[in-house]
Parts: sequence; structure tokens; C-alpha cells
Amino acid sequence: MRITLAAATFTITCLLPACKQVPQIIPRLQLSPASLGQPLSLQQQIEVTGTNQHHSLNAVLEVDTQHLTIVGMALGQRVLTLRFDGQQLQEQRHPLLPAQVQGSEILNDLQLALWPADAIRPHLPSGWHLDDSTSQRVLYQDNQRITEINYTAQPAWLGLIEIRNLRYEYRLTIRSAPMDN
Repeated sequence: MRITLAAATFTITCLLPACKQVPQIIPRLQLSPASLGQPLSLQQQIEVTGTNQHHSLNAVLEVDTQHLTIVGMALGQRVLTLRFDGQQLQEQRHPLLPAQVQGSEILNDLQLALWPADAIRPHLPSGWHLDDSTSQRVLYQDNQRITEINYTAQPAWLGLIEIRNLRYEYRLTIRSAPMDN
């Protein structure tokens, strides 16, 4: 089982930017949980697609005015817990989770997809801009598309979200369902 979990975790995460061995140049957002503008409690199924690879995992996302928590599960085991208070990101990792998996990358994709555009734009460096509509969001660097995000519903977390990272050549498809509290 340990070998299976390690293999699954590695193949899932090697589709993410850290495994591409290129410098990280997409801006780090690290927006406060309160800047989302409302609490969230979601169950998510996340599919990761890269060149000739496709994998899925389950996650739980909870956001309130003070904290953001993400718990990722693969093959029935907790592989990653992220807690962010707007200042510090804390990670608890499964021992078999590859070091290339960076909580800050996960937080960045999540905030780029779900946080209001008006909360993101002030945190983008010079030369970067974000276009936003009800069904699509595009992050640009010097007018080159870097990330495209497509939504099937509003608010975005009630439908299917597709994040296409054009720079690192991966796609995340996120299906969310509200959790009963």
C-alpha cells in the first residue's frame, strides 16, 4: 500500500509546476482568508491532467474570516493539510508526499480561481494583469496568457472550475459541493 500511495501521489504532483524544474515566476498571492468575502465549506474532487497523464484526488476546503484549511486525500489517506491565516502557511505532509509538492502553489491556484478579482489585482506585480468575467478569468504577464480559468456557474464554487496553466502545461478540473454543517 505504501508503494501504491507513493506512486499515486508522485504522479499526481509531478504534473504540478514544481516538477517542471522551471523557476517559479507566477506571482505569489497569499491573500487573507477574509478577502474572499464569505465563509466556504466545500468537498472537492480535483482532476489533474498533464501530458499523457490524468489523476484525481479528493479535498476538503474550509475558509472563514481568520483561516483557510485544505485537506487533501489520495487512496483514502490524508496526504496534505494546509492551514493559512493570511500571514503564515503551515503544512502537514504525509511522509511519502514528494518534496516537490508545494503548499504555496496549491494556495496560489485556489486563490487565483476563487478570490474576487478586485482582491487579487493589487497583489500582482508590474507587467501582470487579470481579466475577469462571469465565465472566465485570464492571468497575463506582458499580454501573454499564463493561466486561464473557466467557470460553469456563479458563484464559481458551485460549478465546475477548469484551471489551465499554460506556462507549466497542466490542467486542474475542480468539482465542488457544499458541505452540510
